[in-house]
Amino acid sequence: MVVIESLKFENVTLKFGGITALNEISFEVKPKKLYSIIGPNGAGKTSIFNCISGIYRPVSSLLFSKKVKKNEIEARKNADEIIDFLEIEQFRYSYIMSLPYGVQKRVELGRALAMNPDLLLLDEPAAGMNNEETEDIARFIIDIHEEMKKTIIMVDHDMNMIMDIAEEVMVLNFGEKLAEGVPNEIVKDKKVIDAYLGVS
Repeated sequence: MVVIESLKFENVTLKFGGITALNEISFEVKPKKLYSIIGPNGAGKTSIFNCISGIYRPVSSLLFSKKVKKNEIEARKNADEIIDFLEIEQFRYSYIMSLPYGVQKRVELGRALAMNPDLLLLDEPAAGMNNEETEDIARFIIDIHEEMKKTIIMVDHDMNMIMDIAEEVMVLNFGEKLAEGVPNEIVKDKKVIDAYLGVS
């Protein structure tokens, strides 16, 4: 049998940009108690739940230890570096859905990079973009690969972009691998040409 000790939270503070969702909230939930949190819309109930559940991690941040303070400082520094890298500083406090589509896609890249992955999976990063936006996202993908040394697997329908930036390409057709190699070999492969142009 697991014995749950009381849960004590001290000075829980949660901010999103300039908005304070929780301001130094302290409370204790004792074992075997049915503890309720109430309040009008926007009071911070969901924010408390998200802190407890770990959506806003780590839960230990509720105690705001020295280690957590250090981690937060590092996370903020990492976020600032990513914002600078992706050239989205001017949009820092903007609502994402109000931004141009190409910038929204850069924000998506930033969120992925914030997790510091060893492998970055990009599913149609240029989908729905105009030529200028596609060139921008392609440049950032190259920079992420070369400067951050990230391994990237990318799927996209924009063959010009793929052939311009990929180091190696695998071509699939109806679940079969047609070809694999460097871009300048792939574009000359007869099976690839036939598959893309519909030649029998």
